[in-house]
Amino acid sequence: MKRVRKILTSLMIAAVICTMYTVPALAYSGANYGAVSTSGSKTFNMASFWAFDVYSFTPSTTGCYEFYSYNNTDGDPFFYLVSPSYYNTVYNSLANTGCRSSTADAYSLAYNDDGNGGRNFKLQYLCYAGQTYYCFVTKYNTNTTKGSFAVSGPYYNSVTLDRNGGSGGSSILYNGTNYGNSQSVWLSTGSSSAASYITAPTRTGYTFSGYYGSANNQQYIASNGAILSGMGGYGRGTLVAQWSQNVYTLTLSNQGVANTSATVAYNTAIPESVAAPVRAGYQFEGYYSAASGGTQYYNSAGKRVSSFNMTSDKMIYAQWTPRTYNISYQGLTGAVLDTKPAAHTYGTATTIPDPVKTDYTFTGWTVNGGTVKSKNLTLAAAGYTADISLTANWVKRTDAVVQNPDNILISDNISQEDLANIFHNPSEESKRGVTQSELNNSDAVRLTMTVSNITGPANGEQEIKEATNGEVVRFFDVKVVKEVTPAGGGTVVTTNLVEVPEPIEIRIPLSGDLAGKSSYQVLRYHSDSEIKDGQTITTSDTQAIPQDGTGEYFTIEGNNLVIHTRLFSTYAIAAGQTSLDLTPVQDGGTGNGFGTDVQGRIVQTGLNPVYKLDVSWGPMVFEYTTAREWDPNNHVYLGASYSWAQQSFQGGNNRIILANHSNADVNIDFSFAASGSALDGVDVTFKETNADTAPEVTHYFLPKVPAEAADAPSLKSYLWLSGTPRDLSVFGTVESGGETPIQKVGVITVTAAADPNSTLTPKNP
Repeated sequence: MKRVRKILTSLMIAAVICTMYTVPALAYSGANYGAVSTSGSKTFNMASFWAFDVYSFTPSTTGCYEFYSYNNTDGDPFFYLVSPSYYNTVYNSLANTGCRSSTADAYSLAYNDDGNGGRNFKLQYLCYAGQTYYCFVTKYNTNTTKGSFAVSGPYYNSVTLDRNGGSGGSSILYNGTNYGNSQSVWLSTGSSSAASYITAPTRTGYTFSGYYGSANNQQYIASNGAILSGMGGYGRGTLVAQWSQNVYTLTLSNQGVANTSATVAYNTAIPESVAAPVRAGYQFEGYYSAASGGTQYYNSAGKRVSSFNMTSDKMIYAQWTPRTYNISYQGLTGAVLDTKPAAHTYGTATTIPDPVKTDYTFTGWTVNGGTVKSKNLTLAAAGYTADISLTANWVKRTDAVVQNPDNILISDNISQEDLANIFHNPSEESKRGVTQSELNNSDAVRLTMTVSNITGPANGEQEIKEATNGEVVRFFDVKVVKEVTPAGGGTVVTTNLVEVPEPIEIRIPLSGDLAGKSSYQVLRYHSDSEIKDGQTITTSDTQAIPQDGTGEYFTIEGNNLVIHTRLFSTYAIAAGQTSLDLTPVQDGGTGNGFGTDVQGRIVQTGLNPVYKLDVSWGPMVFEYTTAREWDPNNHVYLGASYSWAQQSFQGGNNRIILANHSNADVNIDFSFAASGSALDGVDVTFKETNADTAPEVTHYFLPKVPAEAADAPSLKSYLWLSGTPRDLSVFGTVESGGETPIQKVGVITVTAAADPNSTLTPKNP
């Protein structure tokens, strides 16, 4: 048999080639050629060994066809179904179609022993419309073999589609042929393409999962209608559609706070209750079918008051009523206030006008017991969520004037603003400022500060020159005169002030013989020629630290010497001779100088205090934004919103860091002086942590280095601005989407003083 099969293989290949191209020219005995169809049959009579017949079949309809021979006489013929690429290619391709007889051996596709010495053949095969199939019949013995050959079909896999509550979708497409709703088609391997699928049925409120066998619950058709591979063969019976119930989302549009949602099954009522949302400054009124008006579904407690069944995703809308807060007033005795709003409605800015009081200057409103005074106050639309208390603050008529006859000062405005602050901080002694009695019982109080060069020999000049080793020395006087006009008129009382409660900033240009020096020393002395303690500052240090508890110090900012003083007398500036280049560094956002890392040093012999502090500043650039919010539901712009930009308080912009490299403890104080009126109405505070809700902290204790070779202790403070500037026009005019130029709005002062109770860093044994 092995020998015979080897011969068969060779002959089979030859038979295929002949079938395709040269069969008509062959001269084998008993060979028949021609086409066969399902409407007729062919007979064959093969007398010689290896005689053969070849028939071609080209179906017009795709389906499963049966190829068979019958009435075969003895002779053991073999039957082959071949293609132009050899019969075994066709044979192997049938492995998964369910349309190949399991009785086929390695060479013949099918044969059946009829018990009468001959063999009948039967083969089921999936044939495609328009494709030609070749039927090859041969024998391997010398006996004469007779028989008939025929093709029948097409046969279909007849299934019933039970839509299980659905409808439609029964149209069947197979290899491009539409079989309509017949439910009778031979279904073979799966395919997600348009060539092999059914149209899925539909069911309101449900999603089609696929068709499954009613007996074995095996899936034969996917949810997209694709026919799966298990569909091959005959007699699948009833296929039942399976469904999953749809679940829909009920979106609760909270109109100002984060949305929430609930999931509801198809045709099921919305939940009986939902959580009532919370929105600062507003009273929740319930959920409605529209952003305004409409049908109410839930009340203010979140309880359902009307209902509907969910058949699709749905959105309902929260409706809100702005809360109203009472406004109370204090400090208006004897004053006139044109309009006096009794309440503040959240979401709407409330303007409070300035009152007028004879012989008094209104210094601003303070809010809820705060310390920041604001004129032309605007209560921010979203700034308050409780009742509001406003206090009017007053001072007696005052005036502050700076005289600069010798053009020593580079800016009169800064000194004048500092001088005017004296009226807001009354002194206990008349010669050290303005008393509360003078403010309350006088018609007017005037302060005049004069800064002038000393002409002729200065008092104490020789001692100072000796103390500074002959360095360049310039002298000037700072004088503040107070003039008080008694109530009802009378003689003006004049006093030369020797001290004031708050430091005044005096800016002197380092020009002429003071320009380009390596170090500077400022000495202050009174008319009795007593030289006060002076500090030396180098151009690389940029700041001297006060040692006498007065808060007096000086800095170098660019090409300017800036003196902060509370004491008025004669000053001497001594300058070193060596010129060093100044290196510009970040200056805390003022944009006016070199270096803001604050350092100072006093060196003494023995175990004495040695002070050195580093100060690092953030950029200190703050943005105030005005915008209108777009309501995407109602297609309108809401009221304008005003706020300080979040980036102003992020990334270290508002941060100040101090590190104490000293061997003694120091006390640190922060203060802020506004420049001009840009921040009128704005609270300016220093905070230990970078949060708007953090308490204000202006005084810190900064300990010494704890041990030799130890790290320097440090602290952080953050500058915060809150509230609405009284007059935004101060910043300039800005178009929509634009911005104004950055400008200076104030000065931060960091004051360091030696702690009187400090011990020194212990020395290692």
